[in-house]
Amino acid sequence: MPLGEPSEPKMAAMRRNMLVGVLAIVAAAAAIAIAMLLVDINNDRQYRVRITGPVRLYDPNISLSRHSREDGVVDMLTPSNDVKVLRIRFGDDYEAIRVRLADGREGYLFCCDNFELSK
Repeated sequence: MPLGEPSEPKMAAMRRNMLVGVLAIVAAAAAIAIAMLLVDINNDRQYRVRITGPVRLYDPNISLSRHSREDGVVDMLTPSNDVKVLRIRFGDDYEAIRVRLADGREGYLFCCDNFELSK
């Protein structure tokens, strides 16, 4: 072994320490991303929807960016329906509010068909 070069055990320890460091950075980044998502979800759930007229409830599995106003309608809601906001989603050409009805069904409302969104 030439002078000044680390031995095999030292090289293995250096590689292991580097791997542990990289994994710690990745874990910290994932924890931050998850925390930000949870804060965003909690913020969305602070909103309330008040239905003021007939509102289309869209299938919760619909493609938000490619839906049409007629495709994917699973129910028509009225002011007597009570809904809970789960998520608020924004895209280039839509604002969608994922809601849960009192009977447990879920779906999307698209802005701004006969409902008011407030905190």
